[in-house]
Amino acid sequence: MPNTILHFGPHSYIAFLWRKYLDFPALILINIFINFESYITILFRSDYPQHGYAHTFLFGSFVAISGAILLYFSKNILKKLMNLIHLPYDTGFRKILVSSVFGAWFHVFLDAFVYADIRPFFPLCSNPLYGLIGGFSMDLICIILFIPAFILYKKITR
Repeated sequence: MPNTILHFGPHSYIAFLWRKYLDFPALILINIFINFESYITILFRSDYPQHGYAHTFLFGSFVAISGAILLYFSKNILKKLMNLIHLPYDTGFRKILVSSVFGAWFHVFLDAFVYADIRPFFPLCSNPLYGLIGGFSMDLICIILFIPAFILYKKITR
């Protein structure tokens, strides 16, 4: 959860690379939506796992669909925000939905490597991805992916 900001590197890179098919704000904002669960757990010091149901592919999809509906009805606001960062913005519900689901799954996928409490394939209780990539290595990968994301951003905004 603390590396949600770091997820913006790989998510931005993919969003810019596949910008014809993916919605940049949806890919970025879904990271925050997925982690509401973690924020609430920390805020209320709950016994609920920090990475619970929203950090599964199944329930993460429900978060993504809900987020997609919210983002679709906020698309005029998103367009204004995208204008502020000089990114062209042309979207529709399908693009937002695909981006939200992909973004949620990608978030769960990245977190599954470094957090033991994640059960990405719920209802299965195991996490076969945990430990395959260490936390430091994952953070480094995410940081490095900011570089090609920035290069693509500069190319798009020319």
